[in-house]
Amino acid sequence: MKECREDQVVKACSEEDITFPGMDSCIGVVCILQDGDRWATHCVQDHGSSKAIETMQNGISTKKVVSVLVLGNIDFWGTELESQKELVTKYKISDANYMKMQQELEQRNLTHNLPAAKTYLSKLFGCDKTKVYFARCSGNVRQGGTEITSSRNDVVKIGW
Repeated sequence: MKECREDQVVKACSEEDITFPGMDSCIGVVCILQDGDRWATHCVQDHGSSKAIETMQNGISTKKVVSVLVLGNIDFWGTELESQKELVTKYKISDANYMKMQQELEQRNLTHNLPAAKTYLSKLFGCDKTKVYFARCSGNVRQGGTEITSSRNDVVKIGW
């Protein structure tokens, strides 16, 4: 079993499960390669996802990605895997009116824009957008094969 902690990128062979401890406001991104190996990262709100995704892409290199799985608290992330902090900066969302800011963030989050997120991720990793999946879950999360489990038993598969 491989453990993928905050801000880490790990590689696992097809027989190994990947665990993501403490997925509260975080997301995990798992790329499944043609040979069954997987690359995964655990992205946190404080640091966003761009550096981890770049590291993952460098590791994957020229290998074929057949599917992508985004799991965790996907309600807090944008369609291009931006953290809330990055969304506020990117769209110049003012916090002068807290309720309006929350509404604007919600309109731009991944959960409300699955088609845009699928298109972005399929282009980013070079796989078919019908093979991009999302699962909302929290706590200690384990991914193995097509199975996702959570210590809080709250896995909701979205866009499968």
